[in-house]
Amino acid sequence: MFRSIAAIGTVLLAQGALAAAQPRADQPRYEPPPAWVKVLEIPKPAPGGEPVGSTHLLLEDVQDRFGPEGVDTYWEEAIRIETPQGLAAVGNVAFDWNPDTEALLIHRLRILRGAQVVDLLADGQKFIVLRRENKLEYAMLDGTLTAAIEPEGLQVGDVLDFAVSYEARDPLMRGRSGRIVVLPTATADRFVARVLLPPGETPHWRVTTGFDKPKVAATADGTELTVDMKNAIRPTPPKNAPDRYMRPGRMEVSQVDDWSQVSAVMAPLYDKTAVLKPDSPLRQEVAKIKAASADPKVQAAAALHLVQQQVRYLFLGMNNGGYVPAPADLTWTRRFGDCKGKTVLLLALLRELGIDAEPALVDTEYGDDMDRRPAMVASFDHVMVRATIDGKVYWLDGTRPADR
Repeated sequence: MFRSIAAIGTVLLAQGALAAAQPRADQPRYEPPPAWVKVLEIPKPAPGGEPVGSTHLLLEDVQDRFGPEGVDTYWEEAIRIETPQGLAAVGNVAFDWNPDTEALLIHRLRILRGAQVVDLLADGQKFIVLRRENKLEYAMLDGTLTAAIEPEGLQVGDVLDFAVSYEARDPLMRGRSGRIVVLPTATADRFVARVLLPPGETPHWRVTTGFDKPKVAATADGTELTVDMKNAIRPTPPKNAPDRYMRPGRMEVSQVDDWSQVSAVMAPLYDKTAVLKPDSPLRQEVAKIKAASADPKVQAAAALHLVQQQVRYLFLGMNNGGYVPAPADLTWTRRFGDCKGKTVLLLALLRELGIDAEPALVDTEYGDDMDRRPAMVASFDHVMVRATIDGKVYWLDGTRPADR
């Protein structure tokens, strides 16, 4: 499987890829917000009235700046604690990031109590950095780190305000990045999404049900898309509707002009790694398959069985593994691989057998509206093989347990 699209709370999804040539960012940096960010005023809570939940989201602010090396993202939330249950809900502040592809910047963590402002970072409190590997039980290792802190002194009635930034550097899709911004699941008094693109670039975007259309303006810094909503919340998807209706409240923005650009970036990665070494032990497996049958359909089934049954599944998303497949020989030697590694292994076997085969990126959950989306790598969560035998197309998935 691909590296899971990184989520910032419930609001922001981002794509990851190769790490840039820079030191690993194993610790967050503590800095003021960058100059390009427009810092907003937090709405005042409405006086009186019974709370409708354990917390009340006053402000959700997401701002992105696309650049030639990647995307910078600013994120702020201001949450009022309404009940003791709300203390438990927000009492642990945590941010995830991948140090191979991202840097985490901590700008602000404070408690607003009436006119009093308690700066939780002023006395030198720091976030604790953990490596938790939350998806280990699903055979997935992605190297994600978590910066966590327990805000001291937090009380019912307080407003907890935090602001952070992510610097994502993406040489693989350099200048062809994409973003997916999602409305919060709890009502926000004010929700703002702002995207900056370099001068001269035409933004490709769409919004789904519930997300206001952005205002597009030309500025000295480039093209700016802005959405500013009051009482914003993600709509509930309709029941029993086709998949394309099941993800409301989204804004998708991409620098990529069309899907062919995505293919042009991804296809060479698979062509390069699906080539066997002259002394590869896989050549013996190919010889066995050829000796067993001359029928290309039977040979393809045997190759698929080999990949499915003799290589276990394990996702490796660190050390440039988010989108870049491991070589076929390495996956065979390890006897484990993710969808990328297994696809490369199957491609190598099929091509050695003279069978026409190519990798195919897919969206396993919401693939029925790809033609409507802005083109971006982040739209895909899986890769498999498209083989053509005697003029008929076969879809072969090396990660499945057993196909006949």
